[in-house]
Amino acid sequence: MDTLSGGQLEELWEKLHGNLEKARRGMERKYNQDRVANPYNMSDLVVCRHYVHSRKAEHFSSKLSMPFDGPYKILKFLGPVTVLLGDPANNLSVKKANLSELQQPLIKWIRRL
Repeated sequence: MDTLSGGQLEELWEKLHGNLEKARRGMERKYNQDRVANPYNMSDLVVCRHYVHSRKAEHFSSKLSMPFDGPYKILKFLGPVTVLLGDPANNLSVKKANLSELQQPLIKWIRRL
């Protein structure tokens, strides 16, 4: 059985480590390719997706309801993807939301304030 000397073992170890690092960078690049940076800042006005359920007894269909609720003001970032939304008139906190549920409001919505 062949044994490796100290120099050969270190050379093999460096090659192995380099291959693992190259694979890690490739997987990281593939995982993050569709990721976008957070487009929102503190005190931006946003609308939040509003999930409504149909109620047959009341003859209400969720397809006809407004898909977004708001506008809200971003009061605080609770984490990398979670925000605290508040009423823009008095800055009282209303609810928490994920960044994927937010959208920039239309101009006509802002004028109502």
